[in-house]
Amino acid sequence: MDDQSAALIVQLQLEDIATIFATSKGKRRASEALNDQEYALQLCRQDLETNMVTLTDRAMGQSIARAVQEDRHILAREAEIEATVARDHRLACELEGRTAPLAAAPAPAPAPSSLATRSSSDAAAAAAAEDEYLAKLLALYVSESEGAKLLMASAGDSSGGGEAGPGRESSSRGAKRQRTAAVDRRCEACRDEKKFFDVATLPHCRHDYCRDCLDQLFRLAMTDETLFPPRCCRQPIPVRDVRIFLTADTAREFERKRPELETPNRTYCRVQTCLAWIPPRHIHNDVGTCPACFMTTCTICKGEAHFGDCPNDEATQLLLQTADTSGWQRCYKCRRVVELNYGCNHIT
Repeated sequence: MDDQSAALIVQLQLEDIATIFATSKGKRRASEALNDQEYALQLCRQDLETNMVTLTDRAMGQSIARAVQEDRHILAREAEIEATVARDHRLACELEGRTAPLAAAPAPAPAPSSLATRSSSDAAAAAAAEDEYLAKLLALYVSESEGAKLLMASAGDSSGGGEAGPGRESSSRGAKRQRTAAVDRRCEACRDEKKFFDVATLPHCRHDYCRDCLDQLFRLAMTDETLFPPRCCRQPIPVRDVRIFLTADTAREFERKRPELETPNRTYCRVQTCLAWIPPRHIHNDVGTCPACFMTTCTICKGEAHFGDCPNDEATQLLLQTADTSGWQRCYKCRRVVELNYGCNHIT
C-alpha cells in the first residue's frame, strides 16, 4: 500500500471516531469517567494520530530526499562558482598590493567542489561513491525503491551510453547488470550476497562489508587489541564512514572505549572490585586517581600510590645510583636531583 492510500485510510478512521465522540456528548456527566468503549476509542485515536504523524514525516523526508537528489549538482556548481569568484577577488587584491576584505575570504569548499581539482577518473569515482552513499541513505531511511532508482541512475551515468560494439556490452545486458548491482553486493568477509543498502563500501579500498560482519569486527576490536583499530587492507576503518551500518549499541560502546584503546601504557584502578580505566587527565606526577572510586594508583608499578619515587621505576633507581656515586643531592621539596658545581653541599 502506498503512503497516500494509507494516509487517506487513517484520515477516514479519525473522522469516524470524531463522529462517534460527537454523537455521544451530552449522554453523560462531564465529571463521569469514560466507559470501556470510549476509552478504547480514545486509545485507537491516539494510535491513528501517531500513524498520521509518521506518514506526514515520511512524505516530508521523501520530498527533501528527492530535492537533494535532483538539485545536488546545481548546488555543487553554484558553490564552486562562489568559491572561484572569491579566489579571483582575493588574487586581484593581492596583485594591487592591498589586503582583501575579510568578507571576501573564500570559505572552505564543500566536498563536491573539490572534484574539480582531481583528475577526471578520481572525480568520477568520487562522484559515484557520493551517489552510492546517498542511495543507501535513501534506501535505509526513506524508501528502498527510491534508493535503488538513484543507484541505477548513477550506474547508468558512469557507464555512459552508446551502441553495443565489440568492446561494449549491449543495452539489455547493461540494464540487467545495473538491476543486479542495485540489489546485491558481495561481502568480503562472509562472501554472502546482501542488499546494497546493507553493505558498507570502505572509502580507501572500496571493499564491501555487510552490516553483520562490520558490526562483529568493531565489537571484537573492543575486546581483542590485535584487531584495534578495525582495519581493511592494513588501513584503519574510520567509524564516521560506517556508523550508519553499526548498531546503536556497538557505535556508542566503540566511541566510549576508543579513547581507552588508543592510550598507550594504560593505567587501571588497582582496586580489584573496580579496575576502571584512569584517563590521562586524571594522572599527575605518575599518580592516577580513579574517576569511579577515587582511589590512587601508581602509573609505573600499577600498584598502590607511593610517597616519593616508585621502587619499581628502573630509570629512577639508576639515576639515584648515579647521584649517590657522584655525590649529588635532591631537593627536599620537588625531589629533583641537583648537581653541585660550586659552593658547599648544604641545601637550604
